Amino acid sequence: MKKGIVEFVAKCQNCQQMKYEHQRSVGLLQRIPIPKWNWEMIAMDFVGGFPKTLGKFDSIWVVVDRLAMSANFISDSIVLDKDLQYEEEPIAVFYRDVHKLRTKEIKFVKVQWKHRPIEEATWETEKDMRDKYLQLFVDSGTTPFFF
Repeated sequence: MKKGIVEFVAKCQNCQQMKYEHQRSVGLLQRIPIPKWNWEMIAMDFVGGFPKTLGKFDSIWVVVDRLAMSANFISDSIVLDKDLQYEEEPIAVFYRDVHKLRTKEIKFVKVQWKHRPIEEATWETEKDMRDKYLQLFVDSGTTPFFF
């Protein structure tokens, strides 16, 4: 049997091209950089195939922080577009600030996002948030929250 395998490999064109001596050296191994801040380097993946929940979801989005080695498991309604891209949804605007430059003022708002804790709220320009998420600036559907 060994003789048959040796003859087959000697005649096989793919086997001859894939021999070790015909492949380029990969070079020295590179160390993975160690992140300095939490959530600076993350890994994400979807895990599926679970039984459907009451909300008709069968997948979990897993987000792992590589520095703290902590994982977040998100099973809420995650809407992906056709390119498997995810857009976060803001749920509240809870602070407003104005940055004064020489010739103009830029209004900023602090936004809390749906799948993030309050500590991870971000500053966004008020104009962009009003254009995209007007419902955040309306109180009871009658008057604007900010003037």
